[in-house]
Amino acid sequence: VLAPDQRGYSPGARPEGAAAYRTDLLAGDMFDFATTVGAERFHLVGHDWGAIVGWQMVLTEPERVISWSALSVPHIAAFNEAVREDPEQQRSSSYVLLFTTPWLAESVFAMRDMTAMKVALEPMSEAQLSEYIALLSEPGALTATFNWYRASFRDAPAQAESANDVHTPTLFVWGKNDPAIRRYGVDAQQKYMKGPYELVEVEAGHWLFREQGEATTAAIVDHLATYSQ
Repeated sequence: VLAPDQRGYSPGARPEGAAAYRTDLLAGDMFDFATTVGAERFHLVGHDWGAIVGWQMVLTEPERVISWSALSVPHIAAFNEAVREDPEQQRSSSYVLLFTTPWLAESVFAMRDMTAMKVALEPMSEAQLSEYIALLSEPGALTATFNWYRASFRDAPAQAESANDVHTPTLFVWGKNDPAIRRYGVDAQQKYMKGPYELVEVEAGHWLFREQGEATTAAIVDHLATYSQ
């Protein structure tokens, strides 16, 4: 299992400017990473932003992805539809306005020894929280973090609905109590699933591995085993 750091996560890989964090570039990084380690085809698992990058990957080079396990964040087109159409998802995504405002987001989260960030990451263990805060305190780290949002929530070009069809065997694991991702987008993604598709709902919020680690892992392992041949 290989779990690479992505753009912005490390001091040597923090390009400046929101345009450097476009989803197509982030997906390209992961394909290049796989090629570099000799994995022409591979199973793919991603949570939250990792899920957004993963959806982009299965839409652009599906022939390289044996199976896809998406955690928490549904199909990009379905989630965008939810943000447009569903009042509940609109309320849950209202924080994005802050995250996409240059300088303001960094100022809010840096003040008072990153108090706002500590609250956002609760209830992590002290060890986990210390590691996150140390990383996000590095020069440029907070800006890189918010650049993911700033690049993603710009106007996306229109495309045919069929361009969003997913033929890769897909598992989607969703916490039924997720305060950030509501049911509308989860249900809306069904119409894009043209290959094998399984939805697993667990009693959890957004942090699946922290709240339902065994159930989440079991679902992923079963999915991998099904398509490992």
